[in-house]
Amino acid sequence: MKKAILLQLVCISVLLYGCATIKVAVTESTIPFTEASYKNESDAIIYVYRTLSLVGKLVEWPVILDGTTVALFRQNAYMVLHVPAGIHSIQIGDISPDLVGITIGVISIAQGTFKVEAQKSYYLRSKGFAVDLLTAAEALPELMYMKYDPGKSTMP
Repeated sequence: MKKAILLQLVCISVLLYGCATIKVAVTESTIPFTEASYKNESDAIIYVYRTLSLVGKLVEWPVILDGTTVALFRQNAYMVLHVPAGIHSIQIGDISPDLVGITIGVISIAQGTFKVEAQKSYYLRSKGFAVDLLTAAEALPELMYMKYDPGKSTMP
């Protein structure tokens, strides 16, 4: 009986130590949220942010803009993408097109694509496997708790 209890305590200790030493993909940035400025008259801004979630917590997810991976993205962070007005595609993560592909309601042209207008801002939230287009009123209260993190560059 004592051996069984001792073995259970050892197993619990090993499990807790392992959980405490696993590095999670949460930003280390301390830079608070600030609204970006447009770079020129045809510029649009896409704020992409990733909330804390158990889903994918250990993994940095790629942010793919117009077929190009622009960064590896961590949780509890936001990034700013400056894009010209027009039709763009964006994907966050690459686990499965069924889980990660996004459709953005009324401005959606096709799954994962959307039209942006010059001098407008768009807010994409990644929460678990869900990616949602939010209004400024919905996104800004959450963004106030996010830290600026452009992600790890995937460019050489």
